Amino acid sequence: MNLRVWMFGLPSKGYEKVLDELSSLGLTDVVIGVQDSNQVKAAKDRNFKVHAVVVAFHLDKELKKPKYLAEDPLGRKHIWFNSGCPNNPAIRSKCLKIVEEWMTEYEVDGVILDGIRFASPGSGFNAFTTCFCEHCENKAKELGFNFDRMRKAVLEFSKSIKRVPKLLHELMRGHYLNLFHLLLSYDGLLSWIEFRTESIAEHIKDVRNVVKSVSDSIELGAYVFTPSLAPLVGQCYYKISEYLDLVKPMIYRIGRGVACLNYELYVMANEILRHNPELGEAEVLRFIYNVFSLPKGLPERTVELLENGLSCEVLKREMLMARALTPTKGVLHPIIMLRDRRIEKAVELSLQAKVDGIDFFAFKEELMSNIKRAVETIGKFKD
Repeated sequence: MNLRVWMFGLPSKGYEKVLDELSSLGLTDVVIGVQDSNQVKAAKDRNFKVHAVVVAFHLDKELKKPKYLAEDPLGRKHIWFNSGCPNNPAIRSKCLKIVEEWMTEYEVDGVILDGIRFASPGSGFNAFTTCFCEHCENKAKELGFNFDRMRKAVLEFSKSIKRVPKLLHELMRGHYLNLFHLLLSYDGLLSWIEFRTESIAEHIKDVRNVVKSVSDSIELGAYVFTPSLAPLVGQCYYKISEYLDLVKPMIYRIGRGVACLNYELYVMANEILRHNPELGEAEVLRFIYNVFSLPKGLPERTVELLENGLSCEVLKREMLMARALTPTKGVLHPIIMLRDRRIEKAVELSLQAKVDGIDFFAFKEELMSNIKRAVETIGKFKD
């Protein structure tokens, strides 16, 4: 099995020792976020492929101003994942500049885009309902979308969260509602998702062209949301695979931040409960699980969902979906939570899905035992 094994992140000090240990364990690739030529050289000297992670729509000090922020249907501005509007020309231009700097000044083997999306529910429901700024209006017209229709649909959807009992009665009778039915229930909501998708694919294409203009050997990858959530944030695996050498789904069954499936669902549930205190946690969670067609037997209390995460059955389902959505050989390199106490099972399920590589998030010295357990599982599977 020609499997690439990745590690996200290195310590700022003592990374030589860490690289030696990771090399001895058989890891092949490292992903770094700090522009440190010494760190790049140290990794390359140990035969690692070195990849730079670039947050696509990051707001640095210069860009942290209202005109660069994402805007909801009511005109309110939001920061999500420390990012701004994905269609803002200045933000896109800054991303392309940083990508070019990494390739020309640090000679990395690849660039991995992170945050290459619109806001997710995990950043708060109001941030999720972006973006309707002037740049998105112009982009919608350019791409042939009805901007006003999309804004009206998202606004109606936002209001429905505050009257969930009616939504449950009208759309969830028998508990068979899924995401497809929900999107079709609001005229223009599906178009909003499609608009997000086209916008993200366009920027990935632009990044790809910059990367390949430097060298065709430099790999372009992207950390994308797990398949169940990806459509919501504008990530269509089929579309972005046309421009990526590496598709890296963040398949986190447990965690306490955006992109972690359990956390995203946790935030959704709390948002609904905040507006609808008369509803029970179990009822709301079942509603959300049904929307995403998740299996039965999942946590029915929000605190349990946050602390214990989702089952390995969900992880298996997401891995198989990712494989089906990324059929090209060599492209699928999912990233899993290194802190997962069931790390061996997570690795096993990844390998059973016939992935092309496995990435781990994120390096911590205290998690070295988990790294070794993961590598041992890979070794057993090879045998």
